[in-house]
Amino acid sequence: MEQHYIQLRTIVSGIKGISVIDEDSGQLEAMLNGEDTYPITFPAVLIAFGDTEWKSFSGRGPQRGSGTVIVRTAFDCYDDTHRGAGQDSYATGRMAKVHEIHLAIQGQPSAVSGRPLNRVRSRTVTLPGRIKVYEQEYAFTTEE
Repeated sequence: MEQHYIQLRTIVSGIKGISVIDEDSGQLEAMLNGEDTYPITFPAVLIAFGDTEWKSFSGRGPQRGSGTVIVRTAFDCYDDTHRGAGQDSYATGRMAKVHEIHLAIQGQPSAVSGRPLNRVRSRTVTLPGRIKVYEQEYAFTTEE
């Protein structure tokens, strides 16, 4: 999985305007719960791996797995909602950045299998503290 993480981190690091790129270890939730965590600056891109299902080729040796990776892009929207803030431009800018990240990832050949990463799900979540999170889930194939 580390090769996939490094690949995604490298892809996203080429996009201007991203403040933090990291493995998702619950930093946003810890920050909001007042837990001790290092500071997060925004926009932040957090990468987490979902389940991977494995199949054996012949019992011993390498296996092929199908898995998912979730790329969460988080924005601090605190200043977006005050009177005269120009909410449309803030929202449009956030969505454009998320789309740029998606276009950079979608169809990229997997660092391991060479098969393309493919978006299978997306959703938007608003966390307390006016943190807007755009989640994009991509399917991949790997071999070990």
